[in-house]
Amino acid sequence: MPQRLSNHYKISVNMYTSQMIRVQWGNYMSEYYDVYNGVKQGGVISPILFIMYMDALLCKLASSKAGCHIGSTFCGALGYADDIVLLSPSLIDTKILLGICSEFAIEFDVMFNPSKSKLLLFGGINVPPGGVTFMGGDIDVVQHDNHLGNPIGHNSDAVCIDRAISDLYAKTNMIMCHFSYCSYQIKYQLFRTFCMPLYGCTLWNFTGNNINRFYTAWRKCVRRIIGVPYNTHGRYLHEICEDDPIIVQLLSRFIKFVKTIVKSDNHLSNICRNLALHGSRSSIPNTMSLVSCLSKMSKIDMYIKCQCRGLNNVLYCTSQQMWQE
Repeated sequence: MPQRLSNHYKISVNMYTSQMIRVQWGNYMSEYYDVYNGVKQGGVISPILFIMYMDALLCKLASSKAGCHIGSTFCGALGYADDIVLLSPSLIDTKILLGICSEFAIEFDVMFNPSKSKLLLFGGINVPPGGVTFMGGDIDVVQHDNHLGNPIGHNSDAVCIDRAISDLYAKTNMIMCHFSYCSYQIKYQLFRTFCMPLYGCTLWNFTGNNINRFYTAWRKCVRRIIGVPYNTHGRYLHEICEDDPIIVQLLSRFIKFVKTIVKSDNHLSNICRNLALHGSRSSIPNTMSLVSCLSKMSKIDMYIKCQCRGLNNVLYCTSQQMWQE
């Protein structure tokens, strides 16, 4: 081993074999005591060390031949940080994968929390009597659950949009409460910054009925932000704000997301991309068709944009009158 790498190795070993901590409670400090497991929370090298640690489990799961496969590619275990998703075509395979995780936990002194584990069933599979146990506890069967901040499961698209609408209303009310005295330009910039991150919106179904509920909520919030009458046509709102229509904003994010997947070197990501675009029930092909249709309407959009510009002053005066009243 080169001297430089040897030094780094020695430093890392020393960090995790000679570490001591103490607990602070108010103004009181406990005595120091040794820590023999876990990585340092917030440490720069901690994610890398954790990945190296958990890679052995992922390799064991892949070599079990259980779980889901796409062709000859194993996709039955997806790991991100300390979250692991197990995918299997049957309950028998699920129990095999869970058994491997239990053995790994015993061998490497890892704690898996069964109360935080959830079981989602697709395709009409019924849970056997007694359910599914893991690490001495029962796994709850749910219709949908969060993974990395995104709901997955039955009717997850509606759940995502319901949460986005609720969050949009709450943040809009907060802006109007604290910044009502500001100009509508400033309030809209705050709205763009704090109300429109919309984490996970690239996975929404833009051709379903649920997305229309979000568009309606967006229009209501923007009317409040810029102070125009409630019956102001939604076509003019983005023009007053000098911004793109909401559908264009969301589809732009979707296109960037697809481009990122296309450029990915990950083999499994490439397989999922090809399935989503050409051979699955994913909403991505429908959204791509929607993007194509909208791009063909660019001349019409430009005409509408030119027609709407002359209404800015009229609507702005109307909003000023409402504010004074």
